[in-house]
Amino acid sequence: MSVSLNHAYGQSDPCDTGSENSCQCETADLLCNIGELDGYQYSMTTYLHPEDGPDPMCTGSEGNNTTSHNPTWFAFIAWCEELTLEVEYTDCINNPNSCFSFGIQAAVYSDCSLDPSSAVECDTDVGGCVNNSTREVSMSGLIIGDTYYFLVDGCCGSACEIEISVIGECGFGDIAPWGQEMQGPEEICLPADEEEYTIEKLEGAAEYYWYVDDVPFPYPDEFDPRYIFVTWTTPGIHTICVDVSKEPCIFEEDFPPPLCKTICVIPSDAEAGTVS
Repeated sequence: MSVSLNHAYGQSDPCDTGSENSCQCETADLLCNIGELDGYQYSMTTYLHPEDGPDPMCTGSEGNNTTSHNPTWFAFIAWCEELTLEVEYTDCINNPNSCFSFGIQAAVYSDCSLDPSSAVECDTDVGGCVNNSTREVSMSGLIIGDTYYFLVDGCCGSACEIEISVIGECGFGDIAPWGQEMQGPEEICLPADEEEYTIEKLEGAAEYYWYVDDVPFPYPDEFDPRYIFVTWTTPGIHTICVDVSKEPCIFEEDFPPPLCKTICVIPSDAEAGTVS
Protein backbone atom coordinates (compact mmCIF):
# COMPACT_ATOMS: atom_id res chain seq x y z
CA MET A 1 0.00 0.00 0.00
CA SER A 2 1.30 3.44 -0.88
CA VAL A 3 0.78 6.01 1.86
CA SER A 4 1.24 9.70 1.02
CA LEU A 5 1.28 11.76 4.20
CA ASN A 6 1.12 15.53 4.36
CA HIS A 7 3.32 17.33 6.85
CA ALA A 8 1.41 19.39 9.42
CA TYR A 9 2.48 21.84 12.10
CA GLY A 10 -0.74 22.38 14.06
CA GLN A 11 -4.03 20.63 13.63
CA SER A 12 -5.67 19.52 10.40
CA ASP A 13 -9.27 20.09 9.35
CA PRO A 14 -11.72 17.40 10.48
CA CYS A 15 -13.49 15.29 7.88
CA ASP A 16 -16.68 17.16 6.99
CA THR A 17 -17.26 16.59 3.28
CA GLY A 18 -14.91 13.82 2.13
CA SER A 19 -12.40 16.21 0.56
CA GLU A 20 -10.32 16.87 3.68
CA ASN A 21 -6.98 15.09 4.25
CA SER A 22 -8.30 13.70 7.52
CA CYS A 23 -11.03 11.65 5.81
CA GLN A 24 -8.61 8.84 4.92
CA CYS A 25 -5.76 7.22 6.79
CA GLU A 26 -3.49 7.39 3.73
CA THR A 27 -3.83 11.18 3.39
CA ALA A 28 -3.95 12.17 7.06
CA ASP A 29 -1.75 15.13 7.95
CA LEU A 30 1.39 13.95 9.73
CA LEU A 31 2.04 15.54 13.12
CA CYS A 32 5.78 15.72 13.77
CA ASN A 33 4.88 16.51 17.38
CA ILE A 34 1.83 14.75 18.83
CA GLY A 35 1.72 17.51 21.45
CA GLU A 36 0.27 19.77 18.76
CA LEU A 37 -2.95 17.79 19.16
CA ASP A 38 -3.26 18.60 22.87
CA GLY A 39 -6.35 20.75 23.41
CA TYR A 40 -7.50 20.40 19.81
CA GLN A 41 -11.26 20.93 19.49
CA TYR A 42 -13.52 20.32 16.53
CA SER A 43 -17.12 19.60 15.62
CA MET A 44 -17.91 16.27 13.97
CA THR A 45 -20.44 16.00 11.17
CA THR A 46 -22.76 13.18 10.19
CA TYR A 47 -21.06 12.76 6.79
CA LEU A 48 -20.81 8.98 6.33
CA HIS A 49 -17.80 7.33 4.64
CA PRO A 50 -17.47 3.90 6.29
CA GLU A 51 -15.13 2.60 3.59
CA ASP A 52 -12.40 4.83 5.03
CA GLY A 53 -12.26 2.97 8.34
CA PRO A 54 -11.80 -0.59 9.63
CA ASP A 55 -14.58 -3.16 9.97
CA PRO A 56 -14.52 -4.34 12.70
CA MET A 57 -12.59 -1.55 14.33
CA CYS A 58 -10.41 -3.80 16.49
CA THR A 59 -9.83 -7.42 17.37
CA GLY A 60 -11.20 -9.08 20.49
CA SER A 61 -14.02 -7.76 22.63
CA GLU A 62 -13.27 -4.14 21.71
CA GLY A 63 -14.19 -4.94 18.13
CA ASN A 64 -17.45 -6.81 18.74
CA ASN A 65 -20.30 -5.27 16.71
CA THR A 66 -18.14 -2.32 15.65
CA THR A 67 -17.57 -0.71 12.29
CA SER A 68 -16.43 2.69 11.08
CA HIS A 69 -18.99 5.30 10.03
CA ASN A 70 -17.67 8.88 9.91
CA PRO A 71 -13.95 8.64 10.72
CA THR A 72 -11.46 11.46 11.16
CA TRP A 73 -7.80 10.42 10.94
CA PHE A 74 -4.61 11.89 12.42
CA ALA A 75 -1.07 10.60 11.79
CA PHE A 76 1.79 11.15 14.23
CA ILE A 77 5.38 10.11 14.83
CA ALA A 78 6.04 8.44 18.17
CA TRP A 79 8.93 9.98 20.07
CA CYS A 80 8.10 8.03 23.24
CA GLU A 81 7.21 4.44 24.08
CA GLU A 82 4.18 5.22 26.25
CA LEU A 83 1.38 7.63 25.35
CA THR A 84 -2.24 8.25 26.29
CA LEU A 85 -4.75 10.08 24.11
CA GLU A 86 -8.04 11.17 25.66
CA VAL A 87 -11.05 12.21 23.61
CA GLU A 88 -13.72 14.12 25.51
CA TYR A 89 -17.00 14.38 23.63
CA THR A 90 -20.20 16.29 24.34
CA ASP A 91 -23.48 17.34 22.72
CA CYS A 92 -23.71 14.34 20.40
CA ILE A 93 -26.45 14.09 17.82
CA ASN A 94 -27.82 10.96 16.24
CA ASN A 95 -27.07 10.30 12.57
CA PRO A 96 -30.42 10.21 10.74
CA ASN A 97 -28.96 7.94 8.05
CA SER A 98 -27.63 5.27 10.39
CA CYS A 99 -28.54 3.32 13.52
CA PHE A 100 -29.62 5.18 16.62
CA SER A 101 -26.66 5.79 18.92
CA PHE A 102 -24.55 8.51 20.54
CA GLY A 103 -20.89 8.92 21.38
CA ILE A 104 -17.58 8.16 19.69
CA GLN A 105 -14.97 5.43 19.38
CA ALA A 106 -11.20 5.94 19.29
CA ALA A 107 -8.24 3.76 18.32
CA VAL A 108 -4.62 3.92 17.15
CA TYR A 109 -3.22 1.76 14.33
CA SER A 110 0.29 0.90 13.16
CA ASP A 111 -0.51 1.24 9.45
CA CYS A 112 -3.22 2.22 6.98
CA SER A 113 -4.25 -1.29 5.95
CA LEU A 114 -7.60 -0.86 7.76
CA ASP A 115 -6.99 -4.36 9.08
CA PRO A 116 -8.32 -4.67 12.64
CA SER A 117 -5.18 -6.59 13.58
CA SER A 118 -3.13 -3.44 12.96
CA ALA A 119 -4.76 -1.79 15.98
CA VAL A 120 -2.23 -0.82 18.65
CA GLU A 121 -4.85 0.11 21.23
CA CYS A 122 -8.61 0.64 21.13
CA ASP A 123 -11.41 2.19 23.14
CA THR A 124 -14.22 1.20 20.80
CA ASP A 125 -16.53 -1.14 22.71
CA VAL A 126 -20.18 -0.35 22.02
CA GLY A 127 -20.91 -0.25 25.75
CA GLY A 128 -19.09 3.08 25.79
CA CYS A 129 -21.34 4.61 23.13
CA VAL A 130 -23.04 7.16 25.39
CA ASN A 131 -23.37 10.93 25.29
CA ASN A 132 -21.06 13.32 27.13
CA SER A 133 -18.16 11.07 28.10
CA THR A 134 -14.49 10.32 27.38
CA ARG A 135 -12.65 7.68 25.39
CA GLU A 136 -9.07 6.88 26.39
CA VAL A 137 -6.41 5.17 24.28
CA SER A 138 -3.41 4.21 26.43
CA MET A 139 -0.45 2.82 24.51
CA SER A 140 2.83 1.20 25.50
CA GLY A 141 5.61 -0.36 23.48
CA LEU A 142 5.50 2.28 20.75
CA ILE A 143 8.53 2.22 18.45
CA ILE A 144 10.47 5.47 18.51
CA GLY A 145 10.34 7.16 15.11
CA ASP A 146 7.51 5.02 13.73
CA THR A 147 4.33 6.57 12.35
CA TYR A 148 0.98 5.74 13.94
CA TYR A 149 -2.59 6.54 12.92
CA PHE A 150 -5.20 7.88 15.35
CA LEU A 151 -8.89 7.42 14.53
CA VAL A 152 -11.92 9.21 16.01
CA ASP A 153 -15.24 7.84 14.75
CA GLY A 154 -18.87 8.36 15.71
CA CYS A 155 -20.89 5.48 17.16
CA CYS A 156 -23.33 4.65 14.34
CA GLY A 157 -22.24 7.90 12.69
CA SER A 158 -23.06 10.08 15.69
CA ALA A 159 -21.54 13.58 15.58
CA CYS A 160 -20.19 15.24 18.73
CA GLU A 161 -18.15 18.17 19.97
CA ILE A 162 -14.60 16.86 20.41
CA GLU A 163 -11.63 17.89 22.55
CA ILE A 164 -8.42 15.83 22.44
CA SER A 165 -5.88 15.71 25.27
CA VAL A 166 -2.35 14.31 25.03
CA ILE A 167 -1.24 12.80 28.34
CA GLY A 168 2.49 12.54 28.90
CA GLU A 169 5.56 13.97 27.18
CA CYS A 170 5.94 12.68 23.65
CA GLY A 171 6.91 15.80 21.74
CA PHE A 172 9.28 16.47 18.89
CA GLY A 173 12.26 14.16 19.14
CA ASP A 174 15.62 13.59 17.50
CA ILE A 175 17.19 10.72 15.66
CA ALA A 176 19.59 8.96 18.01
CA PRO A 177 23.31 9.79 17.65
CA TRP A 178 25.70 7.32 16.10
CA GLY A 179 26.88 4.91 18.79
CA GLN A 180 29.21 2.72 16.73
CA GLU A 181 31.78 3.24 14.01
CA MET A 182 31.14 2.00 10.51
CA GLN A 183 32.35 -1.58 10.17
CA GLY A 184 34.47 -2.70 7.22
CA PRO A 185 38.10 -2.79 6.03
CA GLU A 186 40.01 0.50 5.98
CA GLU A 187 43.02 -0.68 3.96
CA ILE A 188 42.56 -2.40 0.61
CA CYS A 189 45.25 -3.90 -1.62
CA LEU A 190 44.53 -4.12 -5.33
CA PRO A 191 43.28 -6.23 -6.96
CA ALA A 192 40.44 -6.36 -4.43
CA ASP A 193 37.35 -8.42 -3.85
CA GLU A 194 33.97 -6.96 -3.04
CA GLU A 195 33.97 -5.55 0.50
CA GLU A 196 31.03 -5.08 2.86
CA TYR A 197 30.51 -1.96 5.00
CA THR A 198 27.87 -1.95 7.72
CA ILE A 199 26.33 0.45 10.22
CA GLU A 200 23.94 0.25 13.14
CA LYS A 201 20.26 1.09 12.67
CA LEU A 202 19.51 4.38 14.38
CA GLU A 203 16.44 4.82 16.56
CA GLY A 204 14.09 7.30 14.89
CA ALA A 205 15.68 7.15 11.43
CA ALA A 206 13.67 6.05 8.39
CA GLU A 207 15.76 7.03 5.36
CA TYR A 208 19.46 6.22 4.87
CA TYR A 209 21.80 7.89 2.35
CA TRP A 210 25.11 6.27 1.45
CA TYR A 211 27.91 8.09 -0.39
CA VAL A 212 31.23 6.90 -1.80
CA ASP A 213 33.53 9.84 -2.49
CA ASP A 214 30.48 12.17 -2.20
CA VAL A 215 28.58 10.26 -4.90
CA PRO A 216 25.26 8.63 -3.88
CA PHE A 217 25.70 4.87 -3.60
CA PRO A 218 22.76 2.41 -3.56
CA TYR A 219 22.34 -0.20 -0.86
CA PRO A 220 21.41 -3.66 -2.20
CA ASP A 221 18.43 -4.42 0.04
CA GLU A 222 15.62 -1.86 -0.05
CA PHE A 223 14.33 -3.22 3.26
CA ASP A 224 17.69 -3.13 5.06
CA PRO A 225 19.80 0.01 4.51
CA ARG A 226 22.47 -0.95 7.04
CA TYR A 227 25.06 -2.25 4.60
CA ILE A 228 26.59 -1.76 1.16
CA PHE A 229 29.09 -3.69 -0.97
CA VAL A 230 31.95 -1.84 -2.67
CA THR A 231 34.52 -3.15 -5.13
CA TRP A 232 37.54 -0.84 -4.99
CA THR A 233 39.54 -0.48 -8.21
CA THR A 234 41.13 2.97 -7.96
CA PRO A 235 44.18 3.48 -5.72
CA GLY A 236 44.20 6.43 -3.33
CA ILE A 237 42.26 7.79 -0.37
CA HIS A 238 38.50 7.33 -0.52
CA THR A 239 35.61 8.13 1.82
CA ILE A 240 32.37 6.32 2.62
CA CYS A 241 29.67 8.29 4.42
CA VAL A 242 26.11 7.57 5.48
CA ASP A 243 23.45 10.04 6.61
CA VAL A 244 19.86 9.63 7.83
CA SER A 245 16.51 11.40 7.99
CA LYS A 246 12.89 11.00 9.08
CA GLU A 247 11.10 13.07 6.49
CA PRO A 248 9.10 15.25 6.45
CA CYS A 249 10.01 16.05 10.06
CA ILE A 250 13.78 15.54 10.29
CA PHE A 251 15.86 16.11 7.17
CA GLU A 252 19.22 14.79 6.05
CA GLU A 253 20.98 18.03 6.98
CA ASP A 254 19.65 17.85 10.55
CA PHE A 255 21.20 15.99 13.49
CA PRO A 256 22.96 13.58 13.56
CA PRO A 257 25.87 14.47 11.25
CA PRO A 258 27.03 11.93 8.66
CA LEU A 259 29.02 8.91 9.79
CA CYS A 260 32.16 8.55 7.64
CA LYS A 261 35.06 6.17 7.16
CA THR A 262 38.32 6.79 5.29
CA ILE A 263 39.55 4.00 3.01
CA CYS A 264 43.12 3.65 1.74
CA VAL A 265 43.36 1.69 -1.51
CA ILE A 266 46.93 0.55 -2.20
CA PRO A 267 47.96 0.15 -5.86
CA SER A 268 49.43 -2.98 -7.37
CA ASP A 269 50.62 -4.05 -10.79
CA ALA A 270 46.98 -4.56 -11.80
CA GLU A 271 45.26 -1.93 -13.88
CA ALA A 272 43.63 0.95 -12.01
CA GLY A 273 39.99 1.63 -12.69
CA THR A 274 37.10 3.28 -10.94
CA VAL A 275 34.96 2.53 -7.96
CA SER A 276 31.98 0.40 -8.91
